[in-house]
Amino acid sequence: MQSFFSAKHRAATVTMLLIAAIALFSGGCRSEHATRGFTGQPAPDFTLTMLDGSELTLSELQGRPVLVEFWAPWCPGCLHNIPPLKELYARYGEVVTFVAPSSETGRQALEQFVADHAIPYPVGFVNRRLLADYRISGIPVTMLIDAEGMVRYHHLGQFSSAYLDELIREML
Repeated sequence: MQSFFSAKHRAATVTMLLIAAIALFSGGCRSEHATRGFTGQPAPDFTLTMLDGSELTLSELQGRPVLVEFWAPWCPGCLHNIPPLKELYARYGEVVTFVAPSSETGRQALEQFVADHAIPYPVGFVNRRLLADYRISGIPVTMLIDAEGMVRYHHLGQFSSAYLDELIREML
């Protein structure tokens, strides 16, 4: 029985599908682009359950900048953002609050991932209200909130570490 497509057409189709998959997943779980939806607006308040069981409320952090990274361990773009986030945390962790709400729901799996990757900044669990309030439709999403609670940076995808570093320095 002959196939509808020749071997040449099947190979071309497989190649195109692989290229599309690489393009989709190399930059993140959604395509990389700046999202300006929240920039210049007050950040919606949230309460987040942290990995250690404590709760963190954004409004209680007012008075100091906050960097929020929405992510998940299974997201390629999120994994790409971890090393620069660790560097930024080492540089600014004393003066900027870092918080990383994760879409991973299993506490043990998330604890193991955080330990295996030596993530030094606080990690928590996202909830439906937080996702809705921040209109999260893809990850990673990086947000920088100033000391007054205004969103200064809102980005979907892999971020520019140099640009984020510059924004943080301007806020301090």
